[in-house]
Amino acid sequence: IFSIFRLSATFSGIPFFEMAESTSSEGDLWTHQALEYVLQFRTEPEVGGKLGSYFYSPSFCSQMVALQFPTSPQGNVLLSPRNAEAALVEALQASSDSASFLYHSWRRAREKARAAPQGTEAPNALQQLSRLLMSYIGLNVVHEDLFRNDAIYQRGAGPWAGAGKLLRFLVGEDSRSPSGGSSDAIGRVGSPVQLECSSNAEALLEQLLAVFLERDDGAQVLESFVGFVVAHVAKLSILGDWKPFLEVTTMLCSREPPALLITRTPHWVPPKSKSVKGKQVEQLTLLGVFFGLQASSQPDAKLALLDLDSQGNVDTSSFTPRELPSFAAYQSYWSHLRGMLLALCKECFLTKRGPELRESLLQWVAAALNSNHHRAATQVDLTRVSSDGMMLSLLGILLVLVEPVITGDEKMRDKIAVRYVATEGSRLQYSDFSRMGMDAAALAQFMTQPRPSSPTSFGFVTEIFFFTFHALHLGLQGAINNLSKVKEELKQLKVALTETSPEFLSMAPLLQEFQRKQIQVHINDRAMRQFELQAMIFEVDFTHRVFSFLNYAALWLTRVAFGSLASLFNEPLPAEVPREFSSLPEFFLDSVADVALYYLKHGFEFKCELHEVAVDHLVCAIVLLMPRADFVRNPYTRAKFPEILYMISVVERRLNQVGRKTGMAEVFLRHELCVNHLIPALIVIYVDVENLGGHNQFYEKFTPRFYISELIKYLWENPIYRLAFERESKLKLQAGADQTYFVKFFNYMINDANYMMEESISSLKEIHEFEELRAKAAEWTALDEAQRKEKEMNYQKSREKCRGSVQFASESVDMISYMSKDMPRFFVRPELVDKVAPMLNYFLSSLAVKDREDLKVNNPASYNFDLKTLLSKIIQTYLNLFRFPRFHRAVVEDARSYSPATFEKALQLFVRFPTILLSSELQRFGQLCEALSVTYEAVRREEVLFDDFPEEFEDPITNVLMQDPVKLPTTGTIVERASIKHHLLNNETDPFSRAKLTLLQLSEYNEQPEVKQAMEDLRGRIEAWKASKRAGQTAPTSSPQEASAPKPGSPDSMALDS
Repeated sequence: IFSIFRLSATFSGIPFFEMAESTSSEGDLWTHQALEYVLQFRTEPEVGGKLGSYFYSPSFCSQMVALQFPTSPQGNVLLSPRNAEAALVEALQASSDSASFLYHSWRRAREKARAAPQGTEAPNALQQLSRLLMSYIGLNVVHEDLFRNDAIYQRGAGPWAGAGKLLRFLVGEDSRSPSGGSSDAIGRVGSPVQLECSSNAEALLEQLLAVFLERDDGAQVLESFVGFVVAHVAKLSILGDWKPFLEVTTMLCSREPPALLITRTPHWVPPKSKSVKGKQVEQLTLLGVFFGLQASSQPDAKLALLDLDSQGNVDTSSFTPRELPSFAAYQSYWSHLRGMLLALCKECFLTKRGPELRESLLQWVAAALNSNHHRAATQVDLTRVSSDGMMLSLLGILLVLVEPVITGDEKMRDKIAVRYVATEGSRLQYSDFSRMGMDAAALAQFMTQPRPSSPTSFGFVTEIFFFTFHALHLGLQGAINNLSKVKEELKQLKVALTETSPEFLSMAPLLQEFQRKQIQVHINDRAMRQFELQAMIFEVDFTHRVFSFLNYAALWLTRVAFGSLASLFNEPLPAEVPREFSSLPEFFLDSVADVALYYLKHGFEFKCELHEVAVDHLVCAIVLLMPRADFVRNPYTRAKFPEILYMISVVERRLNQVGRKTGMAEVFLRHELCVNHLIPALIVIYVDVENLGGHNQFYEKFTPRFYISELIKYLWENPIYRLAFERESKLKLQAGADQTYFVKFFNYMINDANYMMEESISSLKEIHEFEELRAKAAEWTALDEAQRKEKEMNYQKSREKCRGSVQFASESVDMISYMSKDMPRFFVRPELVDKVAPMLNYFLSSLAVKDREDLKVNNPASYNFDLKTLLSKIIQTYLNLFRFPRFHRAVVEDARSYSPATFEKALQLFVRFPTILLSSELQRFGQLCEALSVTYEAVRREEVLFDDFPEEFEDPITNVLMQDPVKLPTTGTIVERASIKHHLLNNETDPFSRAKLTLLQLSEYNEQPEVKQAMEDLRGRIEAWKASKRAGQTAPTSSPQEASAPKPGSPDSMALDS
């Protein structure tokens, strides 16, 4: 005991007790009574008892009398500052919970001090006693085994038990137990009652800090305190009693000296090492345990949040998290947590604080981000990385801290140093991330280049901006990926729950029941994770802040792409990619695209108030970057851009339908950049995705093309864009080099329509065949079980394939219909008309004549199949091109699908079903049928007449008589212009040597004077031969000067061709 007293004296600077003078004076009776009340200690022998009542110690009284301390008239020892510590030690030895006794004694000392009479020894005595009690409280925190008789040790104490006692008093739990007894609330998980800090908490901390910060032992006290907070809060969920711990932490850190000491403890930032895991940062650091609070970490959280059946399981048949009452409640919990964390970060480490505290906060954030770079991987080990809850909470705080940068003026914008991502001294680690346009060698060279204006250190604006970008990628994008995986796993588990395979059915009933229970456990876990992730991702304030950052990030990326943060971008990007833009991590653009697309797709159903978000900078950035493969080298990133623009138009229409006014899509109309450059950008990306995914992933191109066609359809409703499309097409076709994209666009559109219609017809036939078979009960039951199961599986595959192919084919047919109405001349170009006409013929013959009966399926609307609408659009396209003789000839030259009989049967079908076409359309279609019959007979006669054409006039590609010969620059072969253009639109190689050949090369070569003259001579000989055949003469083949054939395009030539 005496060694403890010495420790106390050393620690507190207050003597154990002072020897009384031989001539004692009368003590202050009020002081004696106050000290008795504070220490619950009486010196009258008749008062005794147990803990919770006044304590009496005969040995203490005898010792004090022997030492000649003042006594009362009755002979009882008087308590005074000189013997108060001795009385305190006696009381502590008798207490079953010394910590609680100390805290309540300190509270009583404060109470008495307010009523102490001035001019007496009492105020000073109570002040000294309070300081003495603080010394013992500090001893109890650091040396938690000081009093072994404590009830907490009888229960078994863990590390930092003394700090735990202090926390129990600060959070108000023990302050409600005057008897000193302890409560079990600390440690409970999911308690519905949130504890609050006691009314004395701030004063206790204030005095505790005043006593100990003057001494070296203060750091030890704070380290023990922080250690207990980390260990305890790490076990809590967001539904638990975390609030008072965060309040106490904020109180401590609101004072700069203790805040500095806390940041120097091992519980602030783990040692710098590449082996540090994100999970360690979350579970072993002071900020990590608070940021990591979530519900899915606790097994019992689903009881409070999810709608469970009588067995305590999630009902998967009706599980929709957003419809649960607890969904909004959970969002409220998370919002409250973010608000308190923001107050801790801003008030304690940023606002009017020294550079060391700000640096400490940035160090922790950097450690949290750097230790979680594995969250960006395809396969994530969840035991190594921080939880989605921690990363989303961190992003939520960073989005608020970066807001002054987003909303600031140009000076604030210019403070963002682009070189941060390509500097070895930057706090964030970018070495594992691929760059926009640099490989490792180019990046290393770029990083070593001297920059006169490059800073040696980066400011807060730069770091907080890039921290937020990093957290967006690792936190939100990672959480979105995990949510998708969780939903897919939940879907698979729901299927497994209804397992009926022979292997399963052969198991014993008990094993079957055990397996189903195990599956249900996993279902409950995935359902809880889905609930929590959706609640956090779609919290309204969080969503708005995310969009605000995305919109600004798009603006910033565009400025970097222009090579100057001060650039105005009303024109296309520069020809050369700035090296600063190439050095940016590729995930910058990927994250902006992925996150924006996810919210646009799903935010409406979660009522995220998307009508209030701004997307103008995002749209402009997409319009500029979408056509530039040199700026955005990842084709999959570019392929997402059309879908984002399409979803913006969809969200606007949905919001308008429910009466919400929004200006999301107004940027398409009011921004000059969009009006002038959006259509050309869509044309370029439509062509560029042709080889998306390579030959092994042929279908990947159809998804972005579907969204492009939908977006063009949306824009086509506005005359501004129709005129812009036509104006741009004319300019490009005259420009020579750029015409390829426009011609290829129409070519690929026709190819896609052809392919997807064939897929649709094939799938519909398979569905029809299966439904016919199943309707015949005898034939169906005659099949064995394996055959029926195989046919049902094939049927489901056909259904899935049919939905996508029919939808895409329908959109393609619709786009060809309205474009051919406004821009018919494009579709009768020589390289396109011979594709358009056979396509229409195939569609008409298959849908209206040949395969019509085989396309009848149950519930065609489930496949987006509307036969009447399809036929109507096809006929409208025929009528749009009716007036062009070249189109008539291309229609009748299609030997695969055209015959006068086919068109006659189609006409009869439209007469029988007048709802397909309008009466005016029906009349014009009849006229078209007659005109085609006339052209068909003329072409047949011509084929017979010109059947014996000379070999030198033969097109080696199609083996027909050439009309407009051109010479290939690669092999010198002479071919028909339309046929080689048709080939080059799909394959830019010489068909005879496979050498590289483009339309531009072909055009430039044939404009050379000698080549041009040779081709004109050959063309003249062909026309002369044809003229002589018509006149019944023998055609000359070697003397072009003797022939007087009309030139192509002349009235005589057009008459002959028709």
